[in-house]
Amino acid sequence: SIMKGFKNYINEEISDIDDITQKVIDNENLFFISTGENKSKENKLISPDDFKKFIEIIDKKNNYDFILFDSPTLFGSIDSKIITRLVDANILLFNLDNTSKKFIKRSLTTLDELGIKTIGVILNKKNSDIDNNLFDFKTFFEKYLKLLKQLVKF
Repeated sequence: SIMKGFKNYINEEISDIDDITQKVIDNENLFFISTGENKSKENKLISPDDFKKFIEIIDKKNNYDFILFDSPTLFGSIDSKIITRLVDANILLFNLDNTSKKFIKRSLTTLDELGIKTIGVILNKKNSDIDNNLFDFKTFFEKYLKLLKQLVKF
């Protein structure tokens, strides 16, 4: 059985956010809300107002230091475009086995042009068979980190 979660809340099947908030086993300070299940045949799109209200309720009702949202891919997802605009900052995740440097640059440039704050990038799954010269990430991220330092004061 799938846990109740975000979809159930957005579809108004559950009214109390506490009913979908799950505690992570063996970590008393970590909680999560699953995607949940969609009982209806049609997927209700997230409206910016619904998601903003969701964030405000979580923030008001609980005392969390950080709230992380795992959203669908940035390009091709309306939900991600809504989420990126409503959160304080974004961290992008890229799979190096099938993501080009050009795509990563395009993603960061697009977010920057839209005024969407991005504070980091996570690169994973780099296959050791890939030629290291294919990705000149050192130069790319040195420039990116300079830009980040200008935008974000740590």
